[in-house]
Amino acid sequence: RAIIIRQLVGMLDQDRVAAQEQASAALANLAKESVDNRQSIVEAGGIPRLLALCGSPSAKAKENSMSAISQLAYMSAKNQETIASASGIMILVKTLFSATSNAKETTGVKLCELTAAAIWNMACDNKANQTAFLKEGVIPPMVGLVTNPVPEVMTNAAGALASLAKDHPDNQAAIARSGAIPPLCTNVRDGTPETREESAAALWALAENNQINKATVAKLGGIEPLVNMLMYGSTDKSSANAGGALTALATQHADNRLNITKRMVGVLG
Repeated sequence: RAIIIRQLVGMLDQDRVAAQEQASAALANLAKESVDNRQSIVEAGGIPRLLALCGSPSAKAKENSMSAISQLAYMSAKNQETIASASGIMILVKTLFSATSNAKETTGVKLCELTAAAIWNMACDNKANQTAFLKEGVIPPMVGLVTNPVPEVMTNAAGALASLAKDHPDNQAAIARSGAIPPLCTNVRDGTPETREESAAALWALAENNQINKATVAKLGGIEPLVNMLMYGSTDKSSANAGGALTALATQHADNRLNITKRMVGVLG
């Protein structure tokens, strides 16, 4: 596999767009398969080449490269750092801005979905990357995607906001200022199951140790759908995210504790 991966990484340098598209697609699939494959891609010099393709005129090459970068960043602090060191955060944000400007077109929508997923993975449990994304201006366009009509885009945007906000007060404040809380409350109630789960995770991250955001979520009606999700959630993840959000909202906030208790009694009664 390592030999094949080196050959595929080499194909990314070719002038032929078709070769770049095929190689980046294969690398994205290989990166999804295993940690060993991801390591081989990194060792073969794949990260800077994949990032360079994010500026390709080919929509398919950009999508494939973004998918591969997302997989490489997944749960790997080392790869997250390598991508960031290769100007990856700036490139991801630039790509997001470009994709959101074409969000009504099919290619723009898909690139929004994939770029949001990559930012989600890059920011996960990485304080330095969370801060760098804030400085690059990622939050306004990401918040804008929470109201995109495509469920996969909304889901990944909510997941990215959760990842950006977790244990990061500056990002919590910036996300709230950009208007994320109202649509997240709506999506917890009305979204697809996946969108509801990630929107609950985002509200959890925004409310954790943040009195202003706790009050805002309650004021905008976020508690009721979270209680419903906790009581009737169809997956362990939905129950966990709803429970985490409600715990964050209730902690050191008497009004929210009372509101949550009344809602839960009402459901049980």
